[in-house]
Amino acid sequence: NNKAIITGYDTLERVQQLLQAQQRFPEKTRVQFTVNGVQTVAGAEAGFDIASYKGVPIVPDSNVLQDTLSRIMLCDFDHLHMGVLTPVQYMESNDWFGLDKFVTMGLYHMQGEVICTKYKAQGKVRDLQ
Repeated sequence: NNKAIITGYDTLERVQQLLQAQQRFPEKTRVQFTVNGVQTVAGAEAGFDIASYKGVPIVPDSNVLQDTLSRIMLCDFDHLHMGVLTPVQYMESNDWFGLDKFVTMGLYHMQGEVICTKYKAQGKVRDLQ
């Protein structure tokens, strides 16, 4: 339940082409978020549907490293956590001389660290062609 596949848009398109050749189609999974035991309702109330492969959601990201195709990251969130040092803060600046334009600049800032308790539960596929 708590797994995800993260890859680039090009690799996701290639996976969809391979599944179409086998007459299988990627399923749509309804996403549900949990924070401190409080859960959202699955699906439309969470805001979006995503593609999945055998029930595991596939999340496309344009920032995934790319060799020939984008890499595939397999994440098990049962063993991957985020340790927060400082909570999310919003900062704003109206210093027009420092920004060199007449704008208001806003920034969200948080400090934290990703914590993995079981490395063998995570995976990465690279050098795809």
